Amino acid sequence: MVKLISSLPRQWFENWPNMKLYPWAMHPALLDTLDKEIFQQIPLKTVWDTFPDCKNITFIRHLESKYNEYKNVVKNEDIYKQFMIETDQKKKYELSLELLKHYRDNVGTDPQTNISEHGKQQGEILWKLYAKLIKQHPEIFPSLIVVSPYLRTRLTANYFLKHIEWLDLDINKIITKENKQDMFLWSFQGKDVILKLSDEIRERDHGKDVAPQYLTEYYALQNPLHTLGSISEDEEDELYYYTAPNGGESQVQVNQRIKQVLYSLMSEKYNNILVVSHHLAVLAAMNNIFAGTINTFQNFDNNWKPANGSMTVFSQLPETESGQKDKLRVSAYNTILTE
Repeated sequence: MVKLISSLPRQWFENWPNMKLYPWAMHPALLDTLDKEIFQQIPLKTVWDTFPDCKNITFIRHLESKYNEYKNVVKNEDIYKQFMIETDQKKKYELSLELLKHYRDNVGTDPQTNISEHGKQQGEILWKLYAKLIKQHPEIFPSLIVVSPYLRTRLTANYFLKHIEWLDLDINKIITKENKQDMFLWSFQGKDVILKLSDEIRERDHGKDVAPQYLTEYYALQNPLHTLGSISEDEEDELYYYTAPNGGESQVQVNQRIKQVLYSLMSEKYNNILVVSHHLAVLAAMNNIFAGTINTFQNFDNNWKPANGSMTVFSQLPETESGQKDKLRVSAYNTILTE
């Protein structure tokens, strides 16, 4: 039987913020797969009241990308080690340019970053589990599927829809179409299903000169002695508000963009929506729903980063327990399909 479990160890939730989760607002069929025991064991504020007929918006973070893989591999490279210990400002800057070329040669541009070999293995596992889930509960198949136009998200959507052999749809179109406004329409068990690419759910835009995180931090903070994993709280704040040159965004701008996405999805007529997006987009959605501050965002990013291939379910409650109307709440965060 397919189950939906937390992708994070129990101890990681020990400092979970004072925020409520609403698992019973999920679609009943999806709720049946949820491993409720872990939510009862960890010190979360969980509302177990039933909220029927809620709109469910499920965010899936893309499968592991070449960049996710690269972050771990590059640490073993001599040029990276030298960069991290170099104290001469001029030499460090020169090394940063070499590392930037190394990154682009191995990963490519952000929108065209592929998924890694491990990501492909993840995809082969997850699509079979998702196929079983849909076979058991076809009623939870989404009526609207929204996909970021980045290659890694399109490939992830390709895996999650790989099992739908009985649909009159060329899945490969998802990974080859360049027109972001294109939509695909088909019918599933008598209901219309729409799939569309949306630039609004893309990753944080780091500008034309996109660089790996440790180089972004180095350039943003203009601190030649800065090393990965040792930035201060003040520096974290600066990175949050930092806007990369050549068309980049700050995280504040991403939060505002995703806020408008959530409003748009809430106004859709469909009650079951699937969104294939990125980790910063998921965190931006969480931050908006919890009316969070910069500290809330950093807390999630440092302690509860959504895993590759994980599912986060947002539910639009017709009325909350306090009488608020049409509010979006979190039903399940950072869960993963398994057996």
